[in-house]
Amino acid sequence: MTSTRKVALITGITGQDGSYLTELLLTKGYEVNGLIRRSSNINTQRINHMYIDESGLAGKFGQKCF
Repeated sequence: MTSTRKVALITGITGQDGSYLTELLLTKGYEVNGLIRRSSNINTQRINHMYIDESGLAGKFGQKCF
């Protein structure tokens, strides 16, 4: 029997819907990857509590894995 890895890609992960969907999928055992819009003022406060920094490069949001 093979186990199936559940992976999701969420566009707009920092938005209201994207952040709620991320939390839901994480509780269901998904690996969640997300895209954020490039802008001069990146607001990541909705998802900061969910990330795992696997790169060791703390402080660089683009290096965080959800």
